[in-house]
Amino acid sequence: MKAENAGEYTSGKLGFEQDIAYLNNVSENLRKGVFRLLILGDMKRGKSTLLNAIIGEKILPTGVNPCTAVLTIVRYGEDKQVTIYFNDAKPPESMDFDTTLLVTGIYQTQGVA
Repeated sequence: MKAENAGEYTSGKLGFEQDIAYLNNVSENLRKGVFRLLILGDMKRGKSTLLNAIIGEKILPTGVNPCTAVLTIVRYGEDKQVTIYFNDAKPPESMDFDTTLLVTGIYQTQGVA
């Protein structure tokens, strides 16, 4: 029995158990529609426009001036809302999506108003 286990360890398995578990987890998340998509690029190259097209709705601001110059994470939720996380000890602030558009002036810069 000891020799069988040693043989399995040295020749039968290649040490991919952790990789297989990771791929199974990713596969399950994709079946559920959960995934991460990282978009990187220089300023004013259409990253927000691309994401809006993928989402199928104008969620991220676009315009002549840079609008999303900070790390922006978009997640599915029942209601549209924005949560702002600060670098200091200040707790996160949440507000509904329409209020955020009014406060930031995106309605005016995008010609929504």
